[in-house]
Amino acid sequence: IQLVKFGHNIPLYQKKNGEISIMAFGRKRQNDKGTSFRKTFVRGAINPMTLFLLIAALVVYWYVIFDVNNVYNFPRASERLKNYIIKGAGQWMKEAHGDNNSKSVQRYSYKRPVNADLWPKVALLLSFPNSGTSYTGKLVRRATLTITATNYGYNNLDEKGNSIPLFDWSPGGPFITNPENARNRYPQGRSYILTKSHCGGTCFGCPPKKYLLTEEEFIDSCLESSYKERFVKNKAIYDQSIIARTVHLIRNPFDNVVSRFHLKRNQMIGRAEYDWLDSYPDNKTGFRGFCTYLNKKFESQERDTSFGKGVREIFTRYQTIPCLSDFVRYFLWHNHALKATKTLGGKSMILYYEDYGINQKTAYDLVNFLHLNITHRLEEFRAGSGYLDHFEPDEIESVRLLGKEITDEGTW
Repeated sequence: IQLVKFGHNIPLYQKKNGEISIMAFGRKRQNDKGTSFRKTFVRGAINPMTLFLLIAALVVYWYVIFDVNNVYNFPRASERLKNYIIKGAGQWMKEAHGDNNSKSVQRYSYKRPVNADLWPKVALLLSFPNSGTSYTGKLVRRATLTITATNYGYNNLDEKGNSIPLFDWSPGGPFITNPENARNRYPQGRSYILTKSHCGGTCFGCPPKKYLLTEEEFIDSCLESSYKERFVKNKAIYDQSIIARTVHLIRNPFDNVVSRFHLKRNQMIGRAEYDWLDSYPDNKTGFRGFCTYLNKKFESQERDTSFGKGVREIFTRYQTIPCLSDFVRYFLWHNHALKATKTLGGKSMILYYEDYGINQKTAYDLVNFLHLNITHRLEEFRAGSGYLDHFEPDEIESVRLLGKEITDEGTW
């Protein structure tokens, strides 16, 4: 008897002259009398359980390899990209790749205890990277002399190498920003603590399976924290009930994407990657050259039909856009973030980064939304150069069409 696995013969056992010779995992074994047998097919009756397992294995193999689209009921090419993410890609990734963001992360259900103070509460700042998050947090801290918090406690340690939880009853986060800064205090009264979160799906220069998230995965990623205990890094997902309000920060997509390139350059400077820096200088030419590299890097995966034909069509139709995948990440992220503000509950504020440079009203509106008082000078806002000149007119129009196609009407 033998089991056939992907075309390879794996004998299980052979009966000869009333004696049994066993073959395990293709390795030859001998019976008590030393009689061996060859790795050849042996005719004989098959145990019913063995037959059942063989048929089941073949059925699973057929569906997973040859008919995955039917298994997970992917939408057809006529649907917009967001439908693939909601109905298809996220489920496919969880099952086929095991890339569920919260799979290996400790989930905490700590809620505010009955005997704990009701205030202050958390206002979650949802921001795509390089959209003005640092300035927004610094503005609140310096103008009000109160603390802010973050989901990324591993970058905010005390002298013992520990991240400090914002609330002692929620050890999984959020965490105090710059805990060694004794100048800033907990706000008094019925106020809110601005808490930074980039959520998920923001990776730069990564394959689609890393940023095509379902709504549930995105919410989990907004609540996911990274922290350290005695310099040892941990991750957790804290309870959604901790969030009382949300602030959705938005920056011009063209400036946002070019700023991501600048961040990449700064990282390479820190690594002393001078050949890379010479290949991609800090100008329009360097940016467009890097985008060409990025567009080619994951071309085969972006056109993988496992994510549904709609995903492939989007990346094919808009392939001339520089750094196309980052624009896709940007639009999908904000589409998710707008839905998340409703799911997380409480009042929500939309904040446009560029409005900081128009007048001080934006800063005052934010502080009032947090129920805080401005007691010190506002942080000076230094508007950077716009980067629209890094794109050609037809590329700008293509980005507009892309955003309209892959986001909901309310988002656009």
